[in-house]
Amino acid sequence: MRSVSFAALAAIGTAFGLAACQTGQPNLSQLAVDTQALANGLSGVVSEIEKSGKISQTEAKQIETYLAEVEQAAAKIKSGGQSRPLVQQIVVAVNDLAATAASVPDLPPDVALGLQAANTLLPALEADLGLSAARAVEKPAMSPAMARTILAFESAR
Repeated sequence: MRSVSFAALAAIGTAFGLAACQTGQPNLSQLAVDTQALANGLSGVVSEIEKSGKISQTEAKQIETYLAEVEQAAAKIKSGGQSRPLVQQIVVAVNDLAATAASVPDLPPDVALGLQAANTLLPALEADLGLSAARAVEKPAMSPAMARTILAFESAR
């Protein structure tokens, strides 16, 4: 099995933020779908990380805490909670989860793909809010639609 480096993924993730301006109409139904897809997919990713046996109990608790934050924020968005601060909470939790995973050596490649999909979907959450941000980050390696597909696969694990 080859080693997977999450350093670049974590750097991209931490560069993302909601320093944005309102540019369009929010699509809160798509936001609810996307945040739930993100929570479900990350649940599968976390499960794979834990199954790998290469993570300490402390790291496992950290990533479970980050996952719980994403799941709780997604549930609040679905029930009509204040979307923008909840999306900010999700972004922070996903970035923290990716950074923690970056410290674990030799994780399975599908974990990296799942985390990349999660990070790819973060700007889509911003778009769902009707926001636009100018940032100097490279174009993602996958589309939001592909990210949703990968996260759906991860959630089925």
